[in-house]
Amino acid sequence: MKNFYLLLLTVLFSFSFSNAQNNVAWEEVALNVGSGNAGYVLNLMDDFYSSIEMPEGTSVSLEGLYHSSAGSPSHIINFIGPVEGLVALRSLRSGDAYDAYNSGVEKFATILSIKAGKTLARIPGSDENVFGAQEWSFNVKDQVKFGAAFVELMKVFKPTGYVSLGQYTHGEKGETHYIYSMYEDQAAMLNFGPKTEAEIAAFNKFFSKTSSISEYNGSRTTVPVKTWN
Repeated sequence: MKNFYLLLLTVLFSFSFSNAQNNVAWEEVALNVGSGNAGYVLNLMDDFYSSIEMPEGTSVSLEGLYHSSAGSPSHIINFIGPVEGLVALRSLRSGDAYDAYNSGVEKFATILSIKAGKTLARIPGSDENVFGAQEWSFNVKDQVKFGAAFVELMKVFKPTGYVSLGQYTHGEKGETHYIYSMYEDQAAMLNFGPKTEAEIAAFNKFFSKTSSISEYNGSRTTVPVKTWN
């Protein structure tokens, strides 16, 4: 693990990735919201999270599933920020107001899973206009080789939105790492992938280097509903 972080830090400085201090932790609650009830959940969240002062650097988002496998949740509540900010936010999620909010949500939605993770490297890109985001999940057997292959790919591939490599820390069943990418509009999402011969070669090289050391577990695409920060 130590060697893996040293490798990523070296690459961060060598190829102008985001400063490691910009990497964040996250927690998410996957919900199955009953048909026609999404508006009620949104209103409950808006009432509570608009009433508290969010800790610096943190945000809470309600996201809807756009593309996913069968049996996936309908919505995601995502908490993201620095660890100390998430700890502070967790302390605010208590008391009578929060209990009333939570009880209200439980009337309209069922919790399917709760998981957490952290980013290991973030490649800069536009995040001002976000239509959606995609997450690819992997069970990685050799973290160092997978990280190095990802870094090599991102030296050539130039997406419009930001991309991150991250690690699941709690709640997953075998999945260890993920790659996350933002899309600025639907066209960018539907047209994702290599565009030039150099990018095609880089993708092929990434897959050839990682196929024997990782298992691909699928992907999901989410679209933002509302964010509180």
